[in-house]
Amino acid sequence: MPNGHLELFDWQAYDDWSTVQDILTNDHGECGYPLVCGRYGLCLGNQQCTCPTGDYFKPVNDSQHELGCSKITPLICDSKQDQDFIELENVMYFTHRTYIPDMETLNMETCKQACLNNCSCKAALFRYHSYISKGYYYLPSELFSMFYVDPSYNAIAFIKVQNNFSKTLGEGGFRTVLKRILEDGSKIAVKCLEGLTHVKKSFLAEVESIGSIHHVNLVRLRGFCAWKSQRFLVYEFMSNGSLDRWIYHGVREHVLEW
Repeated sequence: MPNGHLELFDWQAYDDWSTVQDILTNDHGECGYPLVCGRYGLCLGNQQCTCPTGDYFKPVNDSQHELGCSKITPLICDSKQDQDFIELENVMYFTHRTYIPDMETLNMETCKQACLNNCSCKAALFRYHSYISKGYYYLPSELFSMFYVDPSYNAIAFIKVQNNFSKTLGEGGFRTVLKRILEDGSKIAVKCLEGLTHVKKSFLAEVESIGSIHHVNLVRLRGFCAWKSQRFLVYEFMSNGSLDRWIYHGVREHVLEW
């Protein structure tokens, strides 16, 4: 059904169908159904839906939260070094009865690492009995609705997210340079300029000079953005870092080759 229920119907007289049984009936009420709050949605009880966090997720429809949430930054398989987890305590998934029992010792970190190593994994859902060092886990490749439960259930959900602009490459003066990975997997460096008149002049000069020069030994300007007081310059990412670390470093640990 559109609301996530799995209903069993029976054929009646007069060419009519009637519901006999809701197969997914459970102890958690309406929150225990797969799509009660849509994909990545979090059910708070009484069918109140929200998104896990505003930093990584947003509602599909601001006026209809039951339609679920979407990721602000898509997951990229080949950049797991920039992936992390949102931890939601006392949160369970509707398939909690199918969590895989581990015959050895499985802690939360092992569960999370297994999800990071699996490109299709969207979350690491963990439930333990008395000790966190051993429990049950589930690694869904598609994440439907989740819901809050009593702390006695010992349930924790770790949702995999991408770190967007979280890695700072450098700071100084009126600028900050951040690393970013695009959806196609290419890496870029985003220079964020802050200030007023002097920043506007610097921004225009850099766009005019760097943007008009194309050379194999010069970093390429891929794009720029000017909106209100914000100025951003998007460069290709320099894997070997800035030139100053090679020519000004005191201990000479970096030496340029011919």
